[in-house]
Amino acid sequence: MIRLFLLVYVLTNVITEVYGEKAARRTLALGIAADVLFVFMTTLLIFLPSPVSYTGDSSLTFVFSQTPRILLASYISYLAGNFVNAHLTVIVNKSTSHVNLKNLFAICVGIMVDNIIFIGLAFVGLYSGDLIINMVITHGVLDILWVIIAEPFTMRVVRWAKRDNSKSITV
Repeated sequence: MIRLFLLVYVLTNVITEVYGEKAARRTLALGIAADVLFVFMTTLLIFLPSPVSYTGDSSLTFVFSQTPRILLASYISYLAGNFVNAHLTVIVNKSTSHVNLKNLFAICVGIMVDNIIFIGLAFVGLYSGDLIINMVITHGVLDILWVIIAEPFTMRVVRWAKRDNSKSITV
């Protein structure tokens, strides 16, 4: 399963390289604000009356009542993983040798931090420790494979954004 949130790690890496760690932190904060709005709206949805012909209220309530717990785990892991990614990107880019490999390392570490925190918080007490460890490893490997496949695209986007950014600065 390729998860869309992995694109966030790639974009965080690009934003950090082109605009700096402060801009990446602002972008992450904006992402959290959008998530908070989502939780508010889905929680509100549970309490609003449904049309008389709608028969899925119990399913809707079951799914969206899980949203605050899942998204709280998501917020914490999102912040931790992306801050680690952004900070490591700054550190590894101080030297110019093997930058692509170092950026890949930063992304992978951020992904593993995200997976450990999210899966741990979201599923502790619901599943056995063995299953949670299995999920962390499986998701981590699949996520890292996706990032490796996306790395050439990421580097092209970084080169394009740096070139575009330098043009706007000189104007």
